[in-house]
Amino acid sequence: MTNPFYKSAKWERKRAAILKRDEYLCQECKRYNKSTEANVVHHIFPLEQYPEYALENWNLISLCHQCHECMHERYTGKLSPLGMQWVDRVSLKYGIDKKKLFKTANGYSVYLVWGSPASGKTTYVKKHRRDEDMVIDLDLIKQSISMQGKTNTGEHLLPVALSIREHLYNMVEHREIPCNVWVVAGLPRLADRARLIKRLKPDEVLFMNVPKEECIQRALNDNERADKELQIRIINKWFNEFEPDPPSLYL
Repeated sequence: MTNPFYKSAKWERKRAAILKRDEYLCQECKRYNKSTEANVVHHIFPLEQYPEYALENWNLISLCHQCHECMHERYTGKLSPLGMQWVDRVSLKYGIDKKKLFKTANGYSVYLVWGSPASGKTTYVKKHRRDEDMVIDLDLIKQSISMQGKTNTGEHLLPVALSIREHLYNMVEHREIPCNVWVVAGLPRLADRARLIKRLKPDEVLFMNVPKEECIQRALNDNERADKELQIRIINKWFNEFEPDPPSLYL
């Protein structure tokens, strides 16, 4: 249901003023030197949680419809990592307390990032995580207990790494980790993916939807992936096993 605030005369006046201030251009697109017509005025600190900032100029930006959709998580309506970037930017500039935004009903937010090897999962998490966040990634666990590189960890340590990950999953499941958590996994099979989503109840599910050919090229260009033939095999294996999501998976 639409908040009655958005039908008020004071909001209509403020909305028109912000669009004019921003020269009717999307401020997110503008960051990438693109000129896109703006048709939405976005509350950086959400109206529902921060009604006191509803009409503050610094809390409002003009966006195109596509960028505005990217500010919110599709299935929950919570702020997306991109939306949180704007929160971080404004918080730093104006000294605003943003602690409420990190909390969910059961604690902190959980993000599940999945996709093929070399699809950009780690890069995405590095770009969007904050210093206080935790990352659960089987490859990183293997590296931490072997002190080896990305693709040099011995398979004899895999059972140990899986046991450590299982313990961390249990903590996430019961919301025992006192910070935001990024879970990174391959999950090509629908049943495995659905089972983990049901168990961890992530606040956001992010699929790194990258074509196989591009994943292979990235692996070949990655100096940390020493065994190129192995990388090509595991990428091919992932795509051979891949099963897309039905629309109802996250509902």
